[in-house]
Amino acid sequence: MSIGLALIFGVMRVVNFAQGDFMMLGMYLTYFYAVALGIDPLLGALLTIPPFFVLGLVVHRAFLARVTGGGDPNREMDAQLILTLGLSLVITNATTMILSPTPRGITTAYATQAFALGPVLLNQARDLRLRHGAAARRRRCTSS
Repeated sequence: MSIGLALIFGVMRVVNFAQGDFMMLGMYLTYFYAVALGIDPLLGALLTIPPFFVLGLVVHRAFLARVTGGGDPNREMDAQLILTLGLSLVITNATTMILSPTPRGITTAYATQAFALGPVLLNQARDLRLRHGAAARRRRCTSS
């Protein structure tokens, strides 16, 4: 999440307090893909990208472009902060009212089945991450 904040601020010079709330909405959409449609959460996360790209574009064009166009840079930053903080509050409270604050989770086979690798217990997701990390390290070491 911090990489996204740094990227948005570094490239677009927009301080977006609502980024975490958009991430929460994306997680809810992925959750509903998994529960209602039976789509794997990792695939659901990929399917969540296009609608949230469009949502981000709409929010930027409808709200942020109006407060960042021309004028004093300090006032623009203040307006961005107030706008994105207000948007964050609206999204958080609307989501709480509509979906309730009850925590939800998804259980997948690859996240719950563990196996022992010596004294270390791994599951398929961690094993895959470990293999990818080791492969990337080997490539980096052999290329230098």
